[in-house]
Order: sequence, then structure tokens, then C-alpha cells
Amino acid sequence: MAEIKSALEIAMEKAEKIGKASTEEMSRLEAMDRGRRLAARFLKEKELNLEEEIKKVPPQEIHVLLEGLEEVFLRNIFLPRDQDSLTHTISRALEGLRLIKGPQASRILQEIERLLLGYLQMKSDLYQRFRQQFQSNMAGLEQAIAQQYGLSGPIDPEALPQFQEEWQKVEADLKERFQQQLNQLKAALLTL
Repeated sequence: MAEIKSALEIAMEKAEKIGKASTEEMSRLEAMDRGRRLAARFLKEKELNLEEEIKKVPPQEIHVLLEGLEEVFLRNIFLPRDQDSLTHTISRALEGLRLIKGPQASRILQEIERLLLGYLQMKSDLYQRFRQQFQSNMAGLEQAIAQQYGLSGPIDPEALPQFQEEWQKVEADLKERFQQQLNQLKAALLTL
């Protein structure tokens, strides 16, 4: 079974190929990796006090550790599939960014929250409208199927492959529009 390598191990291998990494480069890579691991722990463990953990880091490593934290938190802010992913992983990543970025990031983080909630709401509304429209266009199809197969009663449009294909196209367009806005907000966070 192949081993999964951490970013630090991969970077170390690259450094060996290029030449020996300086001790400064090595400590930078280690601090970055420590930040990434701390962010992963913060996302999983509700009781972890991130501020206390950061205080334990030597002052010369804080900046690089914060870069590692920020990288993981930003990667865990994505367009949610459903309300659960928004309330668990994404909310925790936003909370982590709020802690490491401070009050100057609160406006952007609030915009991200509004964008993600708006995305879920628009996706739900769009799905309902799409389903109703598809169902109203199916009236003739229901009659043809009933005559051909001797079935009666309404057909669930979601069970039809054509419905799924068309919905995926509509959903992809919606995702693209919201993803562009989310990427802009994430880029704005990086400048702080």
C-alpha cells in the first residue's frame, strides 16, 4: 500500500533533489507544516483553543505558522453542498480565519458567509423552479408512458436521466457564478 506523504515530506524530497536545504529553509517548512496540522486539528476538534496553541509557538515561527493555518482554512471554504457542510467545516474555517486575521477581516468574512448562505438559498429555489418547470413540460410524456407501458399516475421527474443531466448543467452555471465571487473574497483576505 502506498504511503501518503505530507507536504513537508514532499518538500524535503524536492529539497534533497535540488540540493541540501538550509536550516532556515528547513525550519520554515516545518513551521508551515505545523500550521497546516494545527489548522486540521482546529477544524476537527471543537474544544481546541487556537489562540492558546499559537501562543506556544516561538516568535520567529509565528508568521510562517499563520501562513500554514491560513492556507488550510481558505481551502476549507468552498461552495457548500448542503447546510451541514456549511455549519460544520466551513463555519469552523471561517472562525479560524477570524481568529488569525483579527477584526480587519470581519467584513470580508461576513460577506463570505452571506455569499454561501445566498448560494444555498438560490440553489434550493432554483431547484424547485426547475423541477416544477420540468414537471409541467412532462405532461405529454406521462400520457405517452402511460399508454405505452400501461402505467398510471405521476412520474417523478427526478428519476429521469434527462432531468438529472439538465439540472447538472443549471447547477454548474450557478456554481461558476458564485465560485468567482468566492474566489475574489478569498483573494481579498490574502491581502490582509
